[in-house]
Amino acid sequence: MVWAGVEPSMEIIEKMRQEREVEVLRVRQQREAYERAWHKKMKKFTALSEVAKKVYDAAPPNPGIASGQIIAHFSYLCAGKMLLDESVPLKPLSHFGLERVSEKPRPSPRRGIDLHRALLSGSITMEAKGT
Repeated sequence: MVWAGVEPSMEIIEKMRQEREVEVLRVRQQREAYERAWHKKMKKFTALSEVAKKVYDAAPPNPGIASGQIIAHFSYLCAGKMLLDESVPLKPLSHFGLERVSEKPRPSPRRGIDLHRALLSGSITMEAKGT
């Protein structure tokens, strides 16, 4: 490498090369540690989700209506950082103030049709798009 007629010292070039290799290794190790932690966290998320779906979605009272995933999500939010260290117990619907519409009907809206009633009667359908 030549700049303004001066050739850098081979010692300087070698030192810079070694520093770069050390930095690349440090960044790689950091990324691998992050990926391991992420995969561990995703396994726990999946396990919590599967348990919630078994409990709440095994025999839904209304076909096409599931609540397991939302309960898993709320339970995770209640657990905070605990999920990383141990398993998170599922919280009951009542913990979040949730009640099944079939057990405690909602009052009729002032205008229009209640979404839950419209879904249950088959007047409308909902379809998830994307992932």
